[in-house]
Amino acid sequence: MFWQFDIKILPPEVKANPELSDTGDDCRYNIVGVSNTSLRAVFINRPLSDFSIVDGGIIRPLKPTDVN
Repeated sequence: MFWQFDIKILPPEVKANPELSDTGDDCRYNIVGVSNTSLRAVFINRPLSDFSIVDGGIIRPLKPTDVN
């Protein structure tokens, strides 16, 4: 599951540092310089359709059945 978003929606003090994942995914970023409380306000109440999943090699919006 992942969420592609514009960094401009984050508080101005945020730094997004590229971070290579354990699987070699280079599209991952580590968000630093902001509290979890501040970030929670950005993430809370987002519809599942804002998030995506790779399903059989195809990227598609997340559905409620994916998280049950």
